[in-house]
Amino acid sequence: MGVSTQKSYEVWGQFSRWVLKPAVAAINDYGTVTVKMTPEKRGRSVHAVRFDWHWKAPHEAAETVVENERHKSARRKHQTTTDAPPILLEDHDQSSEALSWWNSLSDQERERRADEVGRTFEAGGRILERRPRDIALKAFEKWTDAQ
Repeated sequence: MGVSTQKSYEVWGQFSRWVLKPAVAAINDYGTVTVKMTPEKRGRSVHAVRFDWHWKAPHEAAETVVENERHKSARRKHQTTTDAPPILLEDHDQSSEALSWWNSLSDQERERRADEVGRTFEAGGRILERRPRDIALKAFEKWTDAQ
């Protein structure tokens, strides 16, 4: 595990505190599984560690994915204002048919269609805002279904 150079990790308490517990906490926070660590003892000393895991519920996993897309300083924090402009990522395909259609609409028409498809969705018991790209795709899907 790359910790053989640390003499202090030979003591179970130090190894658990500085290596295992932070790793389990990170997996539980960023992953789509929940992990529980249980030390197994022989007498008073730990001889093994048992890791039990289970998949997170779909809504909880969706919430985790949404939070993972946020910057580390913004994770688990609620945005109090909505006046910030949307972030456009370069790796998204801006030339797709749906986005071309969306960009051809007037500002008023975009607002109306965004209201129709909904600007928010529920995931993990929380109401989250849709990304502008997702709103455009949903509106295009609804428009093509109506055609």
